[in-house]
Amino acid sequence: MSDATRVMVENRVGAVAVVKDDVLVGILTERDLMVKVTDRDGDPARLLVEDTMETDVRTVASNATHEHAANVMLTHHCRHLPVIDARGKVLGMLSIRHLHREQLRRMQGQMDSLEAYLAADGPGG
Repeated sequence: MSDATRVMVENRVGAVAVVKDDVLVGILTERDLMVKVTDRDGDPARLLVEDTMETDVRTVASNATHEHAANVMLTHHCRHLPVIDARGKVLGMLSIRHLHREQLRRMQGQMDSLEAYLAADGPGG
């Protein structure tokens, strides 16, 4: 467990995919660590990843839209979503923060377009 936690801390991420033989077998999140360590009132160094990780993992394909990924996260109350290829190999991890940044970027683009439209001094204006 301490290796997985160290990876999360060093990479400043809130979750890691747990893979065995190139197949996703679980996800370990900060919340899993907090809840399971607290529930067991034990030594985190003695916990195993396999006993702490979530095995019912929601995923999205690499060609999924932002809207689809957001819907999966909202529906299943998860903040991290592994991205997989057609064979189920993990390609990366999508976080709710990624989706928020993309949504803000899109909204800023829409605002810029509206401001440009309103500021345009066209014929008859």
